[in-house]
Amino acid sequence: MSLPFNMPALRRLIYSHHFLSGARHGLCVIFAFGLVSFALSNTGSGLIAGLGASCVAIIDQPGPQKRRIYEMLWGVVLGGLTVALTGFASPYPLTLAGVVILLCFGLSMLQAFGQRGGVISLACLLLMTITLHTPLSVVQTLIHVFITMIGAVIYVLSSLALGRLTKVQEEEQALTAALLATSDYVKQRGLMYDPETDIDEGYSELMQRQSKMIASHQAVRDILLPNLSEKKLNRSNKRKITWNVFVDMVSLLDLFMGTQTDYKFLHRDMGQTDSLVFMRDALFKYANEIERIAVTVTRGNRFTHFNHHMGAKAELRALDYELEKMQRHGFDAAHPEAFAICLQVVKRLKNIELVLLRMREQVGSNRPMAVLEVEHLRHLPSEILTRHEYRLALLVDNLRWSSSVFRFALRLSTAVGAGMLVAMAFPSLQPHAYWMLISIIVIMKPAFSTTHQRNNGRLIGTVAGSGVSLLILMFTQDTTILTAILIVSLILGSALILLNYLLSTFFMTISVLLVLHFLLPESFNLAGDRAIEAVVGSLIAFACSYLYPWWEARSIPKFAQTAREANAQYLLGVTQWLKAHRVFTTPPTSADHLADLPQDDLSWHLGRKNVYLALSNFTDSLYRMMLEPKTKQIHVAEFNHLLIENHTLVSRTSNIIEVLYPLNHVPLRLVGYLENMALAIQTSDLNLAHTDLPEGIESEMNVQGVGYILNQLRSSIEQIILETQSIRQV
Repeated sequence: MSLPFNMPALRRLIYSHHFLSGARHGLCVIFAFGLVSFALSNTGSGLIAGLGASCVAIIDQPGPQKRRIYEMLWGVVLGGLTVALTGFASPYPLTLAGVVILLCFGLSMLQAFGQRGGVISLACLLLMTITLHTPLSVVQTLIHVFITMIGAVIYVLSSLALGRLTKVQEEEQALTAALLATSDYVKQRGLMYDPETDIDEGYSELMQRQSKMIASHQAVRDILLPNLSEKKLNRSNKRKITWNVFVDMVSLLDLFMGTQTDYKFLHRDMGQTDSLVFMRDALFKYANEIERIAVTVTRGNRFTHFNHHMGAKAELRALDYELEKMQRHGFDAAHPEAFAICLQVVKRLKNIELVLLRMREQVGSNRPMAVLEVEHLRHLPSEILTRHEYRLALLVDNLRWSSSVFRFALRLSTAVGAGMLVAMAFPSLQPHAYWMLISIIVIMKPAFSTTHQRNNGRLIGTVAGSGVSLLILMFTQDTTILTAILIVSLILGSALILLNYLLSTFFMTISVLLVLHFLLPESFNLAGDRAIEAVVGSLIAFACSYLYPWWEARSIPKFAQTAREANAQYLLGVTQWLKAHRVFTTPPTSADHLADLPQDDLSWHLGRKNVYLALSNFTDSLYRMMLEPKTKQIHVAEFNHLLIENHTLVSRTSNIIEVLYPLNHVPLRLVGYLENMALAIQTSDLNLAHTDLPEGIESEMNVQGVGYILNQLRSSIEQIILETQSIRQV
C-alpha cells in the first residue's frame, strides 16, 4: 500500500535518518546497560554505564565516520575527566559548587567550535549533573569514572559495528530527508505563483524552507560522499540508485536556485491570465513527485508501485499554448520583461520534468544502473564537505567580553550557580536537585530566542511526560510492557532531538522515569518531583537568559556582510573560470558537476557552496532576531529586503553560468564587466555598479536575452548596495 502524498510528520520521521540514528542510539545504550549489569551482577553499575553511553549517544550525530569517531572519543575522555572532578569534589559542598561553576564555564566555551562542540559540551555537562547528586569517596569516584567510561566505550564500539550494518540504509534515509526538504521548498515556490498568496509572507516562508533544504543537502553530502568510490558503487545496485538520485537532486537544486522570479511583477502584469495557475500546479505536481521518489528511495518494495507517470506534461502543454497566445495578442511586445520571465520559467519547468523523469527511471527499474557522473567521485574535493575546526587558538580567541560564546558561558555558569543556591535554600528540592540543573543546562543556549523556545518545550514536555509516566505506572506494573515502553521512548526521544525538542523531552522524561522506577520501585512520587524541579529550572533559565545577553542585532550585520562578500566571490569564481576556459571543444552535458572542470578550477563550485551557507546563516540570524524583544531588533525590514536581494543575486549569477557555459567563445570585455560587478558588491560602490554593458556586446555574442539577464544581475547588485548603505546610514 503506497503512502499518500501529504505524509504526516510521523511517517516522515520513520523514513528519515533521524529515526535510524535514534534507534541505533537507543539500542546501543540499552546494550551497554545490559552488558555491564550482567557482567557485574549489579543494575546500579549498569545504570552508570548506561548514563555514560547516553551522553556519548548525544555526540553521535550523523556524518563522516572518522569525524564521528574523533568526536565520540573526545566525549569519552572529557566525560571521564568531568565525572572525576565532580566526584572528587562531591563530599565538600563549597568546593563542589566552585567545581561545577568552573566546569560549566569551561565546557560551555566548547561552543566556540560550533554546533558539534556544543553537543560535546552538553554531553559532559549532563554527566556532571548526574554525578553530583550523591557524595562519593575517592574509591567510589574512581569506580564511577571507570564504569562510566566503560559504558561510553561499549557504546562507541557497538554504535560503529551497528552503523556498518546500516550504512546503506542511513545513506538512503539521509537522501530521503533531503528530498523531502526539497519537496517542501518546491511547494512553497508553487504557492508564490498563486494569485491569493501574500508575496511578502510567502517569501519569508520560502527563505526559511530554502535554508532547511540547503542544510539537508549538505547533511546528505557529509554522510554519502566520504569514502565513497566507484568500486563500492559497482558492488551494490542500491548504492548506485542512491548515488544517481543524489546527482539528479543536486541538478534539481541548481534548476530551482538558478532562477528567482519577480513574483510581484508577474502578479501585476499577468494576474488575469491562467499562466500563473499552470505554473503553480506544475510545481505542486513536481513537489508531490519528489516526495514519492523520496519515500521510494528508502522503502524495500521500491519497484512495485512506481510505474505510472505523474509529471506535469498537461501544464507544460497549457503553458506553451499560453505563450503562443501571448505572442498572437502582442503581449510579448507590450510586456517584454514579463514575457521573458515566462519563457525562462517554462524552460526551467521543462528541464525539471526531464530530471524527474530520469529519477523515476532510476528508482523504478529492476535492471542494474549505470553510475552517473562517475568522474565526480575521482575528483571529489574535501572542501565540499562540512569542515569542523578544533583549534585551541579558536577557544582562546573567544575569551573576551565581545564574544557571544564567552557571554553564554558566563550566563550558564550563573544560572547553574543560582540553581544550586535554590537547592540549598529549599531542602525539599535537594534529593533530586540535579534534575533542576539538567533543565537549566539543556534549555539555555547562546541565542536568546532559542533559549526561550527550548524553555517552553522543556517545560511542556517534562510536565506532560511526567503525567503520562504516572498514568502508565498507575495502570500497569508489568515488566515486559514497561520495558517495551522504555525502549520506544528512548528511541523516539533520541530520534526527535534535532526535529522536535518538545516531543523529544516528552519521550526522554518517560524513559528516565521508567528507568528510575526499575531501580527505585518504591519512589512512586518521582514523576511529581521531576515536574516541580523542571518548572523551577525553567524559571531560573528564563530569568538568567536576560543576563549578559548577546542580542542578534550584534551579529546580523556581520552575517549580512558575509553573504554579500560570498556573493561577490561566487561571481568572481565565474569570471576566473571564464578566463581559464573560454573555449570548449564539446558542450558539457551538465552545468553542475565538478567532473566538468579540472581539479584545480573549483572556485565556481566552492563559491556556490559558500554563498548558500552564508545565506542560510543570514536567514537564521534574521529570524532569531525577529523572535527577540522588539526593543532589541534593528532594521528588520531593511535586512529582510537585503536577504531577498542576496538570494536573487545568487539565482541570477547561476543564470549567467547557464547562459555562458555552452558558448565556445566569451568576449573578454564581458568578463571584465562581470569583474567590475563583483568589485562593486565587495566595495559597495554604487557608481561602479551603474556601469553600462559594453557597447555591442549583445550583437557580438548573438545569445537571445543575454542583455536582459545581465541587466537583471546589475539591478540586484544595485539593490544590495542601496540596502547596505541605507542600513549604515540609519
